[in-house]
Amino acid sequence: MLGQLATAALLLCGVLGLGLRGVTAADRRLALPAATRAALVLLVGIAVLGVSTFVLGQFGQLGAWWPVVFALAGGTAWLRRPVRAAGLDLAGRLGRTWRTHPWLASAFALTLAVGALGALAPPSHVDEVEYHWPAAEIWATFHGWVPVNLRHVNAFPFMEVVYTAAATQGSYVAAHLLHFATLVALALVAAGLARSLGLSGGLEVAVAAVAMRVVWDFAASAYNDTAVGAFLVAAVAVAVGGRFERRALVGASLMLVVATSIKPTAAVATGLLVLALVLARLDPELAPPQDGAVSRWRGIPSSIALLAGPVLATVVFWSVRQHAYTGWWIDPFLVAPPDEYVRTTLPTTAEQVVAPVMPFVLGVVGSPEPWGGRTSAVLQVLLLPALVYVLVYRGRVARRFALLALPAWANWVVLGLFIVRTRFHIVSWVLLVVACRVVLEDAARRWPAWSGRLEAVWSVLLAVGMVDVGVSSVRAVAPLFAGS
Repeated sequence: MLGQLATAALLLCGVLGLGLRGVTAADRRLALPAATRAALVLLVGIAVLGVSTFVLGQFGQLGAWWPVVFALAGGTAWLRRPVRAAGLDLAGRLGRTWRTHPWLASAFALTLAVGALGALAPPSHVDEVEYHWPAAEIWATFHGWVPVNLRHVNAFPFMEVVYTAAATQGSYVAAHLLHFATLVALALVAAGLARSLGLSGGLEVAVAAVAMRVVWDFAASAYNDTAVGAFLVAAVAVAVGGRFERRALVGASLMLVVATSIKPTAAVATGLLVLALVLARLDPELAPPQDGAVSRWRGIPSSIALLAGPVLATVVFWSVRQHAYTGWWIDPFLVAPPDEYVRTTLPTTAEQVVAPVMPFVLGVVGSPEPWGGRTSAVLQVLLLPALVYVLVYRGRVARRFALLALPAWANWVVLGLFIVRTRFHIVSWVLLVVACRVVLEDAARRWPAWSGRLEAVWSVLLAVGMVDVGVSSVRAVAPLFAGS
């Protein structure tokens, strides 16, 4: 186990160092909230690990030496004074949240710690055992990329490529913790998105965004759903935080490229961001600064091309690579007749018909597959009242709510006609959480006498969510200590 943890420490050291260096360089051009930047440190670091591992694997050069070299590369980043200063600044800003919200921050940190313990368990979830981790082990054995007779990994395998870095030293714990790091990033980027929208409850949003079983249950395993959600929400947060200016859209596009490389269904979220781009033009505080004589709608076609072009190129790249390896342009497991297990996860015709309203009814509560795990308690209680509130009061709060809720709903509908598992829609649930917070803070300003009660309701729902995922984590880690 010590060797497993040592590999995890090496890779996470490299992720933090190289991620911070990348974010420090980009931050000179983009002024983003501290929480967003902290999330990007993790996500950029994981992206660098994946890209560099992929390049080495192309030349058949992967080996047990790679985590050590990657850690050294991350460590050298700290030798640069701007990087050290940026790291200390981020740590100080995040530390202030702990001082202002000690109880919530401590409870959330404890919940995260218990969840991270689940990374110590050997691979056990179905998809992890069948293809996510075995693919990484095979590629590590061959020191590079070879076709494998496993589901979904001959194309769009970015997280499996990341896990291959861990597999070079046989560390499933490192693979689990790398995926769990994306859950931490998801919490941070949700808080950053809230801050970019002028909300004060960044930590409250962060907890609500991940304290749901659909995000939590597979986060400490070598899956890829939480990672996809983190990169997609990061794309939205970077675009909103940068007021949809061109440099912000470049950053958002890179997040979309990584998400699509992990799971091709993430390409649909390009439309989510395009819809948000259009809706932002209706809000002067979020739209890009314009000359008085320039139409607010000018530049939208080029912005769409900037978002969609790299994603399309990504789909083409992985499809061509798959064809070169296997002779198939499309994953054969997707076009083959479904086996008995797959049939149990597919929606019925009736479920497809009601899919558009599921986020507002059963979809927020959760059920067995094909609907998937429970979403946030915040959504279960507050989503419908929030919708009624914006229909009544409209104006600025309706624009902010629509900026997040309409793309989230549209993303659900498009994918929900084919894939209604809630873990495929993490980006939708997180955006809806932030949208609910927009309404709560507006209501607190509108009715100051009720602000304390409204915050109390939110806090109770956070507690329910943390207990829910905490119990799930305890059950997951209990077998590790059963024999001690």
